[in-house]
Amino acid sequence: METRKIAVIIDPEWKTLNRIKPDVVVDSILAKQNLGTRKDDARLVIGLGPGFVAGGDVHLVIETNRGHHLGRLISSGSAEPNTGSPGRSAVLPLRGC
Repeated sequence: METRKIAVIIDPEWKTLNRIKPDVVVDSILAKQNLGTRKDDARLVIGLGPGFVAGGDVHLVIETNRGHHLGRLISSGSAEPNTGSPGRSAVLPLRGC
């Protein structure tokens, strides 16, 4: 029976990766460099931000730099380089807490 749920595992040392053999891996560490993610870690491997090369070490890269390319899927090549300057974040009030 199909449950249509996505399991999320937080594993900074990637100890469970070889044990569970996932279909999809998303490296969202945002380290500004690839710390060892490989295209053969899963059938689909996605890296967020600079440090990944789509078609090289991952299948897809998602752009994380602020601006009109934010969220863009990159199937060949890299995200924009690290600017070295964090963007401003809006502080929103929490409701219901």
